Amino acid sequence: LPRALRPANPLAILRANLRLGSPACRHAVRCGVCVAIALALSHALPLSRGYWMPMTVAIVLKPDFGATWRYGLLRVGGTLGGLLLTTAFLHFAGLNNFWLALALMAVLCFAFRELATVHYGIAVVCLTGLVVILLSFYGIPAEASVQARAIDTALGSALALLAYFLWPTWERGRERAVLARLLDAYANY
Repeated sequence: LPRALRPANPLAILRANLRLGSPACRHAVRCGVCVAIALALSHALPLSRGYWMPMTVAIVLKPDFGATWRYGLLRVGGTLGGLLLTTAFLHFAGLNNFWLALALMAVLCFAFRELATVHYGIAVVCLTGLVVILLSFYGIPAEASVQARAIDTALGSALALLAYFLWPTWERGRERAVLARLLDAYANY
């Protein structure tokens, strides 16, 4: 940020956010606990690629419920769509066609880069397809990664949403007080 837009006292901001009344603190605690639970579950459950679950929790969990719900649904839908479409394409186009898979990987990489800021769900379809192709280059068949990735992503998204139902960060009812403090800060400025 330009110097004029930088916060004047970063320690004051840190102090303000290190209390449970702060949405940033509640989100940090929620995220830390959820990633730890997801990591423990990934080791406890018989998952072949358990690392997808904590990663999904970290990506899906946002500071507000609406964004978490939206990202969770788009992540699950995009992952399932990318898994199914890419696996079907590789199956029908020939699993051993290296150059075709490489060309598809380039297209998916470009599409992900261009669509990541436009629509998260479509970008996840591209990213998931890219991962499926990379895993197939490594020797893991596309069909084998579908089930593991789908289960881990669904579990991670469900855990993130469950965390919001157990400890929500509802800002409803606090808008007036926050707006009043903002207007007071503007007036003091």
